Amino acid sequence: MTRDSAPPAARPVDARPTATANLDPIGPREHTPRGYSLRLHLPLSNFDEKFADRGSVLAVAQRALGDSDGGEAAHYSDVVTAKGKLVAIDASMVRSEGLDAEAIGRLRETLSSAGYNVSIRTVRECTNDTCGATTPMDASRPEVTPTGWFSADVCGKHGFRSCAGCNSVYLMSSTNAAGQAPSVHCEECGAILVEWGGTKLWTVELVTRGGRSDS
Repeated sequence: MTRDSAPPAARPVDARPTATANLDPIGPREHTPRGYSLRLHLPLSNFDEKFADRGSVLAVAQRALGDSDGGEAAHYSDVVTAKGKLVAIDASMVRSEGLDAEAIGRLRETLSSAGYNVSIRTVRECTNDTCGATTPMDASRPEVTPTGWFSADVCGKHGFRSCAGCNSVYLMSSTNAAGQAPSVHCEECGAILVEWGGTKLWTVELVTRGGRSDS
């Protein structure tokens, strides 16, 4: 290399890769226990040499699924681009039931200790018998209510509403009002469920009596 020639360009370093795990229910909902599909996607990366070759990443996938007992034999496949470049390892197995909090913690620890960022998602199903609504959620936070849902396991389209004053639960339905509709109050604590003057005339049915809030 001459004095005036430019030095060779440094190889760009990828961002730290993220391992994704998806836990999805399979089969009829009435089956007990419910079957689940566990799918992993582990990208290769030059962020660290341990992510750069197939053997190392495959070993991480095998450890991760090996820690998840109670399932059928795991399957592994290469993810390649149109030009034939290997970019990731996919792995999957079918389990007889979902992962509990302890098993999810072990899976996360296996992937994070290997150096990956980790995202574990599960499909949350509405438990209403007549509903097929689902939404993807963080698998490690089963108590969180999805956006737009009434509770952690009931979606928002079934007419349930909780009183802010005493946590009583009502089943509510409405029809179009001819004029300004009257307000609706909680029969337990008197808190307003629906303000006066709306365009809907509400019918309410008390489902669960709550206790008065101290706030």
